[in-house]
Amino acid sequence: MFIVWNRRDAERRWFTEMRLRGLTILGVASALTLDVAILAAIALSPWFSFSNNELSDLGNTSSNGGASLLFDGGLVLAGLLMFAFAALIPYRSRHNRVLVWTIPLAVTAVDLALVGVFPENVPGPVHRVVSGVLFLMITITLISYGFSARLLGSPRVGSIALVFGFVTAFIWITTWPWSGVVNQWSVWPWGGVSIQESLTAAMFTTWLVIVALKMTGSPP
Repeated sequence: MFIVWNRRDAERRWFTEMRLRGLTILGVASALTLDVAILAAIALSPWFSFSNNELSDLGNTSSNGGASLLFDGGLVLAGLLMFAFAALIPYRSRHNRVLVWTIPLAVTAVDLALVGVFPENVPGPVHRVVSGVLFLMITITLISYGFSARLLGSPRVGSIALVFGFVTAFIWITTWPWSGVVNQWSVWPWGGVSIQESLTAAMFTTWLVIVALKMTGSPP
């Protein structure tokens, strides 16, 4: 009887460990897919300028050929992986507080995929809307995690998320069209926004990898 119980307990621990590793893989894969899609599209687009373009220009299917399909497809795939990651985390955690940041992360993931589904050459304002919402949701996700993680016992990662979140907020507040009227000191000295977008993406994916790797350690 004791041997059977030990075997069942070992099997439960093994399945739990496999689920945690699966979560880690989902989170890391979503971040790497996003980064690779951006970097590969840039490498295949010699005309691209960080100071004069937007990352969305890489996904223009009318002007950027096959590189646009790589970029847009990468965003969609990264969004799907990220959504699965966010949706499954509450089943791993013992705290409902994770919903404070997993719900914003899930919304971010859906919006990321929509940016790929609706590239900038699609008629109408839909691309501008989903792009603007994306960077807003990234900021909300980082800050939400920062505050909730500190309550859940992950103060170091929470501090990183808060720093990234507030830096992201600063970047986009000072980039907004009216910043040149309200805060002339904060206007960025270049015409495009790809530098701001790249900084935001780098901070977001770095945080996402850190959180994913914690799946096999302490609670996220």
